Amino acid sequence: WLGALALFVGFFALYASHSMMRHVRYQTGGYDLGLFTQAVARYAELRAPVAELKGPGANLLGDHFHPIVATIAPLSRLFPSPYTLLAVQAALLAVSVPIVYLTARPRLGLAVSVVLAIAYGLAWGIAGAVAFEFHEVAFGVPLLALAINALLRGRHAAAAAWSCTLVLVKEDLTLTTAMFGVLLFLVGARRLRAAVAAFGVASFGLLVLVVIPWLNAAGEFSYWGLAGAAGHGGPAPVVDLEPGRFTR
Repeated sequence: WLGALALFVGFFALYASHSMMRHVRYQTGGYDLGLFTQAVARYAELRAPVAELKGPGANLLGDHFHPIVATIAPLSRLFPSPYTLLAVQAALLAVSVPIVYLTARPRLGLAVSVVLAIAYGLAWGIAGAVAFEFHEVAFGVPLLALAINALLRGRHAAAAAWSCTLVLVKEDLTLTTAMFGVLLFLVGARRLRAAVAAFGVASFGLLVLVVIPWLNAAGEFSYWGLAGAAGHGGPAPVVDLEPGRFTR
């Protein structure tokens, strides 16, 4: 446990200092740190998460479904600052490192577990998340780590519970929840498999077809078009140098 604590403290300091220094140097912007700073401030006032940076009266739950972000509201009430969000994200990512360590420790021994945890903490995906201002998916990182830990320890009910909480992080992670139903089937937890898989698929359909369009000003899930463009291999959007123009 001392090793786990040391890993958390070390990586939290690394992540927090890097992301906060980027903000100090004006290397952050309105997307997504500004949006979530506004939304969390609204949550702290017990109001809907409207972010004017997205548009007049834009409810961020009508863009992506991430109610778990509301858990930052008490801290934001005490410390109303973008740095609060950056610190929370650093903590969420950092706490997953000792979870990886504790998962590997009984199977691989001390030395290999430490090396594996450090390699994970410095991996490109985690580093990219730290460098990308603030994003709700940071909540999914420790939840996914806990779900995998429980699965490997044979605690199938706990694995199912942790995986089901992913639906509160972002609508596309509901499909990750559904895949945990497949994993539970592979390890023999057949009573849970159907429930978890069905919950994930049903949550995805409910969120993208009903909940998000209901909260969206245009009455739609805004990202179907992007998915279609990606599927057809179309060119990525680029920003013209001339202000106000957006071309392909």
